[in-house]
Amino acid sequence: MRNALVFILSYFCLSYVCSSCHAADEELPRPKVSVPPVQPLREGMLGFRTDMGIFLEFDSLGGQMLFADGRAKGIVGLSSMYGAKRELVDMGALVPDFGLVRSLKALPDRTWLLSEERKDLPMRFWKVDPKSQTVRNVFTLRNQYQTWMPEWGYEYARDSHTIFISEYGNSAKDPIDPLNPDGTGPLSYKAGATKIWKSEDMGETWEELVDFRTFPDIYYERLHIHALHYDQQRHRLYVTTGDHVMPGQGSDKRIFWTDDLLAWQWRDWSFYWGSTNDAYSHGQMVSLYAADDFILAGGDDYNNCLYRIPLTENPEDMLLEPVFFCTPNQTGRITNYAQRFLRLDNGMIVVLLTRGDGNAFPTQARLVGTYDGYTWYEFFQGPVEDATQYFGKRNTLAYCNHRLYFSCQLKFENSVFDVFYEMEEPKIEHEVRVPAIVGGSSAEGHDFTLSGHRARPGQSGIIIRDGVRILQ
Repeated sequence: MRNALVFILSYFCLSYVCSSCHAADEELPRPKVSVPPVQPLREGMLGFRTDMGIFLEFDSLGGQMLFADGRAKGIVGLSSMYGAKRELVDMGALVPDFGLVRSLKALPDRTWLLSEERKDLPMRFWKVDPKSQTVRNVFTLRNQYQTWMPEWGYEYARDSHTIFISEYGNSAKDPIDPLNPDGTGPLSYKAGATKIWKSEDMGETWEELVDFRTFPDIYYERLHIHALHYDQQRHRLYVTTGDHVMPGQGSDKRIFWTDDLLAWQWRDWSFYWGSTNDAYSHGQMVSLYAADDFILAGGDDYNNCLYRIPLTENPEDMLLEPVFFCTPNQTGRITNYAQRFLRLDNGMIVVLLTRGDGNAFPTQARLVGTYDGYTWYEFFQGPVEDATQYFGKRNTLAYCNHRLYFSCQLKFENSVFDVFYEMEEPKIEHEVRVPAIVGGSSAEGHDFTLSGHRARPGQSGIIIRDGVRILQ
């Protein structure tokens, strides 16, 4: 089994699999793309490991990668890809009733903000000092039905040394309305997970920043927070929400932003592509990244795509453009979760994402990058798994010393492995985007047909260059 596992992992690690993805609304024809097999690039992937547990964070101050160990109650460190792992903190020994490690963020004061999940109990956050081996509970979510999505709901504003976290929720059978804990009030779809909290002292104390259930035209029973992103350049906090559409009235699928943490603006794309009450007409976003003049967002809807939003001062001029479709010729797929965004030193924005299978369960890890949000490069594509695999809970992307570190899960012979990868920085130079090709073929043997999309009437095509498929 071990030899077979190494063979499978080596195959996926050493081959950059490049694919074309484009989709449109259900009423529009889907593109049919025919291209020759892309030659695999056997450069860049430096290694992988399956014995480290869950990759949580790259601690740049400590010069080490941090993992949740096999018991998921402690943290182990790794100074290099093939170095020896060492135990740093045993949370199970320090906190007798500790549950399981959910996430860890290394803070500038050389401490950690660690979150923990417990069955049928509220999630807790711990301030951990690995040097002194001390831990302190600093924050607890309001009820047991609320959870926290670290890949979506955590941001650190370097300019003000402020940490933001947002509540998320699960769809428990009978979630408790936090304003009516006795159960007599209206029940919330996402357990009342509508608040953002902030800390200005490295996680020692927390205070409420905003409660989105108080905003006008909000359908509270389905409202919940999807993503946080702090724009370090504009000193602006962005938030996306979902999940409901009110026919003929409005939608909770919005993007909010604030420059002073007091006054908020928002954009509602209700009935943006039509008047029906479905996900094709109402884009819903998870995960965000603000570039110089546009925002990228992961889609959580039937469009199964990444979105691009041009940055403007007028909210009504902010257009929602599907720019990267995960699965061609496929409708009815919910979720192309973008798990992590980061920017390389050369200006490329890299995204670690997963493909949805129709029930919001990710089934495949992929690594893609872009400079302008329109032209996309794919560097890594993991194996396609079945709906039982929850890649979304095990994805981390980090960047240090011109190397990428990322993780996903792999299922082999009914066993699940947490796989940790190290990869060189992609060597693709920024160049002026080639105008979209209209019909025909890009070169001999590279035949394709094209289809527009209501959100972006312009056409899209494919160009093959130097073994990397460029999505145009």
